[in-house]
Amino acid sequence: MPTVYARTVRRAAQIMQGRHNLAKQLHVPEQLVADCIAGTVATPQDLFLHCVDIVVAHEVDEISGSHSSPKPPD
Repeated sequence: MPTVYARTVRRAAQIMQGRHNLAKQLHVPEQLVADCIAGTVATPQDLFLHCVDIVVAHEVDEISGSHSSPKPPD
């Protein structure tokens, strides 16, 4: 069973329409995103927290009826 870290990174990649776009947004190698989703490496805390921000922003937009693109993390 995937960890909460892997599930969160995978969901963020879905929201961003792919691992490549998520990696580009987070300024990390795409392979790191793939490895985090696969659970073959420990997800760095800052990457995880940025993914949480993306997922939460998307869910809030869905609930409020707003469908804007996710904001880049600071």
